[in-house]
Amino acid sequence: MAEFLDEFYNSSHEPGLYEAIYTTTHDTLTQVEGHCLEIGTHRGGSAYMTMQAIRDAHIIRQKSEPLADGSPSMMVTVDPWGMKHYPNSSSRYGLEDQQLALSALGRAAMRWNIRWHHCKMTADDFLQREQPHGAWYNGVIQPYKWAVVLLDGEHSCEAILREFICTFPYLVKGGKYILDNVDHQSPRGSIIGTMKTVVVEMGFEIEDYDNRFWVLNDVR
Repeated sequence: MAEFLDEFYNSSHEPGLYEAIYTTTHDTLTQVEGHCLEIGTHRGGSAYMTMQAIRDAHIIRQKSEPLADGSPSMMVTVDPWGMKHYPNSSSRYGLEDQQLALSALGRAAMRWNIRWHHCKMTADDFLQREQPHGAWYNGVIQPYKWAVVLLDGEHSCEAILREFICTFPYLVKGGKYILDNVDHQSPRGSIIGTMKTVVVEMGFEIEDYDNRFWVLNDVR
């Protein structure tokens, strides 16, 4: 893990984020069955951590309570790359980011035998076109059932609220969200102010990491 991160990423990621992603995903997948979704892949660091957690949780789960089909949880990543402009951000993710992510995540998926599906499209396209239909596996279409959802794409109140509401019906009971960059401001206000009331009303407890990122625990 350390070699991969050192090779492809600098130390600018938020302190504690990768650790929280690994721990949250690992602990959740040892308790519930479901898939993992990441919106906003960039160079693949957080997706790599998620895959590692999927692998480790699967080893533990198979020893105690094997899954129905014997396979690890599926990892789904969503990012259009292609220099798309994101409001409220100067970042534009291009060909180099795409090649780094696809190469690294592809190798990890092969090495750890993880079902990985990347959707090169916007979050809205995925939520409207892809999510309702599920994914092919073992000759049949399996519906998406999210155990962990990481929202790290367009950092605006409107986008995060839309992504949260649209993925919520597919979240398994006991599933979790990870919301990155909640300290961002957008023209319509802060993400924190907008989201806090909504997520509590929908049955989640917030683990707040210094107003930088949240882990939302399903307590419905």
